Amino acid sequence: MMTCRPMLAKEYQGTDPAGWWMSEKLDGVRAIWDCTRFLSRNGRELQFNGATLAAMPPGVVLDGEIYGGPGQFQNTAAMVRRRTWYNLRFMIFDAPREGPFESRIAWAEGAVWRDWKARGIWDSPCAIVAQTECQSRQHLREFEEGILARGGEGVMLRRAGSVYAGKRSPDLLKLTFLATRDNE
Repeated sequence: MMTCRPMLAKEYQGTDPAGWWMSEKLDGVRAIWDCTRFLSRNGRELQFNGATLAAMPPGVVLDGEIYGGPGQFQNTAAMVRRRTWYNLRFMIFDAPREGPFESRIAWAEGAVWRDWKARGIWDSPCAIVAQTECQSRQHLREFEEGILARGGEGVMLRRAGSVYAGKRSPDLLKLTFLATRDNE
């Protein structure tokens, strides 16, 4: 069974974000789907019921966040500890494999959709996190403001063309609203 370490973010320090990929920073429980089970960022198995696991795509390794929505971290973490899956989704933001980020996320989306279609799954416990190519610092600010207005936690930035690294990487940056407010 494949195990892998998640790619971890460094703090955003004002790098020019033009050309990077932006997505919402989700406040959930980080996990790797290793084809048959969920693993925490420390490699511990996160156990869920058979129905949840059976609905996940087999044979596909995915990196993401078990997420219950904005402001729901405590509830999400409690459900993970209790091994329940109620109003949670596995939000996929990468696939630990060879190639640049753009091909990895496209591959993950295709693999997940093909699996769902083949098995007739229309209410899946997972989804792909939307990625937006950043055009400028102003675009990042507007993206950030939209997330803040929805009660979100922050923004993730991924360097275009970056490779997957199972460690903390300068190719993955996080911009949390608390950090933004502290720096202004």
